[in-house]
Amino acid sequence: MPSLAIPKGSTVLTTRANSLLGSHIAKQFLKYSYKLSGTFNKSYREGKFKLVKVSNMTAKGAFNKAAKGVNTVVHVASILTLNPNPNNIIPSAIIGAINALQSVFAAPSVKRFVFTSSSSTIKSADNAPDAEHRAERPDLIINTMLPNFNFSGSINPVNQGFPNSSSIPITLYNREVTQVFHYLNKQHYIHTNNSIRLHVAAATFKNVKDQQIFSFTEKTFPDNFSSKLSEKTIAPSGKAEDLFRKLGRPGWTSLEDSIVKSIKDLQSASDKAKIYLYN
Repeated sequence: MPSLAIPKGSTVLTTRANSLLGSHIAKQFLKYSYKLSGTFNKSYREGKFKLVKVSNMTAKGAFNKAAKGVNTVVHVASILTLNPNPNNIIPSAIIGAINALQSVFAAPSVKRFVFTSSSSTIKSADNAPDAEHRAERPDLIINTMLPNFNFSGSINPVNQGFPNSSSIPITLYNREVTQVFHYLNKQHYIHTNNSIRLHVAAATFKNVKDQQIFSFTEKTFPDNFSSKLSEKTIAPSGKAEDLFRKLGRPGWTSLEDSIVKSIKDLQSASDKAKIYLYN
């Protein structure tokens, strides 16, 4: 593993640690021997996990208490809905991200800020928060995660269910086609376990500084694929895979293995698992 900017035993704040991606990220940091501030998890010893409640991420200073004294902040919280009115989504998501960043700037202990965004938001290679605020906090490193669809099971299929993008293969497996499928464009995917390890790299690797990390996996189609294929390639995804391998992993989890794992999680939960498709 490369040199670490944030030593093991440091405290990491993961916003919305009870979400699909946030809970996986939280669990991964605990596995790598970091302390965590977020939602309580009984599977780890007391003292390794601290609960901080943030009721409204759009409130001014919402993350001030949570960011105080931590070494790294991974901002996962966002508005997860497919509401057709952008005014119901985008402004709140922006305010929440700005609030998190402002809390980080006000907390001298924080040396790394990892912003979980989306590949669909990127139009240029500029890392805007870093460029705008470099003079204010020259010691702060800001890395941006740019995943597409995260496919995987949840940590607890019965209580957490299969929310958001993880619900899509499950819904198809159950032979259900809802309105969501009619307006979802072609997407790349990444297995959640791959995505969360890249978050660890972005938060801790000393040589990963002020970068955008495009977490896209394979692009393989059968010869008789009926739809027209996109001619675009995601050049920066190779850099993300290199980071993944430096964490001791052999390579991306295949789409087949990702879906098989999701189905097995569904079957293990029997009829108790809840499926939360985008609303």
